[in-house]
Amino acid sequence: MSSAKVLLCQASEQLGISLTEQQQTQLLDYAVELEKWNKTYNLTAVRQFEAIIKRHLIDALSVVPYVQSLSPKTLADIGTGGGIPGIILAIVLPGLQVDLVESIGKKCRFLRHVVNRLHLDERVSVQQIRVENWQINSPRCIIICRAFTSLENFTTITRHLGDQHSYWLAMKSAQTGDEESRLPADFKFIANQRLMVPFAAAKRHLLVFKRE
Repeated sequence: MSSAKVLLCQASEQLGISLTEQQQTQLLDYAVELEKWNKTYNLTAVRQFEAIIKRHLIDALSVVPYVQSLSPKTLADIGTGGGIPGIILAIVLPGLQVDLVESIGKKCRFLRHVVNRLHLDERVSVQQIRVENWQINSPRCIIICRAFTSLENFTTITRHLGDQHSYWLAMKSAQTGDEESRLPADFKFIANQRLMVPFAAAKRHLLVFKRE
């Protein structure tokens, strides 16, 4: 078993996530493609393969238990960049329909390639557009971002993507008390979940909001 696969299996076990062989293969294939395309497209500042596993894949896996507890059918990943956490969530949660929202062309080219490469195209769509211009027909169950923008801006520019039944999730690296006080008036703070990220020294938090 490769060292990357060992890391992935150890992390998923610590997080209480059961990965099939196919899911393990898809996750590792994603990491391979990200490392390869990153050399030309500069998709992430993380260059080394093992670091990609730890700082991207395992970081994204840390939100799986909370997302799974909400039993969502649809999810929009805003400012997804190279597909984190949206692609990881799509792999691990096979009943989930995912929109990857990204405005930068080179990142969208990678996303379309990897979605096709991993055979996720029936459940994962790439939306090459600024999120404030993206019009949808039905609200998404979860609107999520990872180190994308301020909480105030995130909730403001994505409010049209959800309704009173939707959850807004923001993955952050630090406490954001001041930011929470500047949320739009119709957004309610639900939870600040401390994320347990295997092999990570830095603190990670998942901030959860709903609209009233």
